Amino acid sequence: EAQLEMNHVPLKGDTILIEVQIKDKDGIRCLDSRKRVEFQLAGEGRLIQNQGTATGSRKIQAANGKAYIKAVIEGKCSVFATVEDMPVSSI
Repeated sequence: EAQLEMNHVPLKGDTILIEVQIKDKDGIRCLDSRKRVEFQLAGEGRLIQNQGTATGSRKIQAANGKAYIKAVIEGKCSVFATVEDMPVSSI
């Protein structure tokens, strides 16, 4: 595991789904990665967290090299993903 790639998909209203993929140095998704991903939001918005679901937890273990969270965007903001021993990624 060497890098994180983040994408987002618009959902209903101001809600988006944020996806993080854990990739190796060649850009191939690490399907067996079980690292814990932590999400943070800075700015005008909020993470949909503490739901106990696969898309509603601020800290979650990757599955098939992916992790997700939903966020409500209320203006300018950035979402950050951190994984131990890897560079921080943001969108």
